[in-house]
Amino acid sequence: MKPLTVIPAIDIYESGSVVRLEQGDFQKTKDYGQNALKIISRYFEQGAERIHTVDLARAESGRLVNAELFGEIGQLIKSFEQKTGKKIIWQVGGGIRTEEDVARVINQWGAQKIILGGA
Repeated sequence: MKPLTVIPAIDIYESGSVVRLEQGDFQKTKDYGQNALKIISRYFEQGAERIHTVDLARAESGRLVNAELFGEIGQLIKSFEQKTGKKIIWQVGGGIRTEEDVARVINQWGAQKIILGGA
């Protein structure tokens, strides 16, 4: 039996709120009222070595609503890696539609994997 890998998934909406959509409907969101950076930090402290994030605000609007937050997530990951020596695999999705978007996610934020759903 192969070992199980748990990959925490965090959906981020307007103003950086952590949410879950009901059946993909932006009108039916459950807001968890928590800070994405704190949630991600907790996952790392509990041993997660991968993280999956989706910028739902960008997926919906096509605009970089949460760019600053995603940059902070990238910095958090770098800091955690330096502190622990662990390598974190970060997968990002949500509104990534152009080569410029891909370059930003990889080069500026530091993600290793990208989801291209609607591109």
